[in-house]
Amino acid sequence: MKRAHLQLASLGLTLLTTPGWASELDITAEFIPRVSSPGNVKFVNTTPVSGYCANNNPSCRPGDFTILFPLTIQREWITPGAIEGHNYQRVDGEWKTVWVTGDNGAAPAPVRFRLNLLGRRYNRGTLMPGGEVGSIGIIANRAGVSGASTGGCQGRVGAGADALYSFAWSVPEGVVTCTRPPAAGVMGPYAGNLNQISVGYELEAPNPFALGNGTYRGSLRYSLGPGMQIDLGSGQYDEQQINFNFELTVQHELRVDFPDGSDHAVLEPDSGWQHGNRQPTRLRRTHPFLIWASAPMKMYLKCAAPVGNQCSIREPLSGHQVPIVVAVTLPGEVRHNGAVLHEQPLPLGEAQALQLQNVAVAAGRQARMHYWVEPSYLAAMMQNAGRQYSGEVTIVFDAQL
Repeated sequence: MKRAHLQLASLGLTLLTTPGWASELDITAEFIPRVSSPGNVKFVNTTPVSGYCANNNPSCRPGDFTILFPLTIQREWITPGAIEGHNYQRVDGEWKTVWVTGDNGAAPAPVRFRLNLLGRRYNRGTLMPGGEVGSIGIIANRAGVSGASTGGCQGRVGAGADALYSFAWSVPEGVVTCTRPPAAGVMGPYAGNLNQISVGYELEAPNPFALGNGTYRGSLRYSLGPGMQIDLGSGQYDEQQINFNFELTVQHELRVDFPDGSDHAVLEPDSGWQHGNRQPTRLRRTHPFLIWASAPMKMYLKCAAPVGNQCSIREPLSGHQVPIVVAVTLPGEVRHNGAVLHEQPLPLGEAQALQLQNVAVAAGRQARMHYWVEPSYLAAMMQNAGRQYSGEVTIVFDAQL
């Protein structure tokens, strides 16, 4: 029997910057099957929170999550003025499909991703000669209040003072423009900026039970600036792109535990041999075992003396040989073509292997191996009554690790 162990990766954040051009954000996810949480059927996002939801956690709603990237937009704050210089965002919130490729030679798998939140901080900066003194609050005009913007962006309550203001707006699905005008009044111009810009996202990872062990990587690029995919209005952007790099690491577990003595299966009638010379209707044996599994796997038989597509047992004096059925019953978490397996005969040879896939983690679940001789062979075997039939069968549990 083959024992194998499999694991999955976590979601972490690595940030690299190429000045003036692009930022790199690494998003990682993990799926680790655990005995304590067999109902876990999804990847877990382990990216450390940063940016708006790290600094304004009480203002973020359940499910909100942001990561910071080092974009700064130099801007002249002045009112009255164009809305693009005030409270403005136009973001591509469409779902994107990223194909992640494993280092194990497996076929690429799809990851769905979309931006759903955009945080920022207004810094008022330095008053320019001849300008009107005023608070950055005139520009912000409580933009973080829920329902404050046009376009359907939902606000996350802002925080600030005269010189700075932080808030976030949700990103609706689609490519949506949201705005909020400044409060009445005159201020500026100030030479200021926007920074502490962070994004929230939704991520739909592949079915982890369909992936073999390995690390899967892919990337997605967004453009930054006026008229681009992430547009926070007018100003001088010090980055032109942001690249999201996805890394999903899979490490499954396969373990089978058989009780002592399970390496021998003595086939007997259901009621034993106490009925004298009466011919039994069947000979069989069942062995229980425990299984821990989350990986795609296959099961098949190997034997030295096959009969057709089955293994066999043989009586050495007469040379009489009969096929033996070796079958498996597995817990409902492990299936073949979507079906639960009950006394499912196992094929001979890897080429005909039974392909199995989890729908949930099997953690120390009961399973059974069954061995029997079909009734049609029993009459011939009884002609050798008192003699022993024996054979060797290897049961292969092959996890795709």
